[in-house]
Amino acid sequence: MQTFVVLFHARRSLSVPEGQEWQERFLLETLRREALPFVSSRRVLNADMQRTGAEPASYFYSDGAGANHYTAAANAIVFAALRDGLEGRFEGEER
Repeated sequence: MQTFVVLFHARRSLSVPEGQEWQERFLLETLRREALPFVSSRRVLNADMQRTGAEPASYFYSDGAGANHYTAAANAIVFAALRDGLEGRFEGEER
């Protein structure tokens, strides 16, 4: 079984280009330096936003116990990234 990392992006990070926040830049640099394969929720959520015109906030619950967590619909979208990882397709590799 191969190990890989799944990056789950928060609402705020979906509103800025990849690598603009120091935390994400640090994480991506570390994953690449250590040759750790990863998949990212950003890619599939950004693709869905482009396709549908949805805003980042629409992928997250805004209140209650699930506040700031993905909605059920967002989890279904993000599953595509998880499936890519399980099938050995990682970020930065040709699709």
